[in-house]
Amino acid sequence: MLGIWKGKYKYKLKKDMKFNNKEVEFLLEIKEFDGENFSGTIEDKDEYFGTKGIGTVEGTISGKTIDFIKKMPIKTVVLNHNKRIEVAKKKHKPIYYSGVSDQKDTFSGIWKMKGGLSFYNMQLYLSFPTIGSWEMSKM
Repeated sequence: MLGIWKGKYKYKLKKDMKFNNKEVEFLLEIKEFDGENFSGTIEDKDEYFGTKGIGTVEGTISGKTIDFIKKMPIKTVVLNHNKRIEVAKKKHKPIYYSGVSDQKDTFSGIWKMKGGLSFYNMQLYLSFPTIGSWEMSKM
């Protein structure tokens, strides 16, 4: 498990949103692994559809199943009218990944993020839960 993994994720949104089905590549480096638990860093390689900054990951592997939480340093919200807002002073909501390994050194699955309320420029925004698919392979 230790080392660099190259992956991509897609958004599953309303068909009229420009983020729907967009692929974002990422690099995940697993720096610690004890046979079950792992931690490391992650960076999206698309500054427009991804989330900026170098984030952290913490997760577990049990058999062929993987679960991890991605935490990014810059809060990013995409509004219904496709406007993207970044708030550098706030952290992004945790993103939850789960998946399975169908072949050696490859995982795929789904990711999800909870919705909530946000304030930006004295305005209140409601964000809905977001989901999508992902995959990664060891480099």
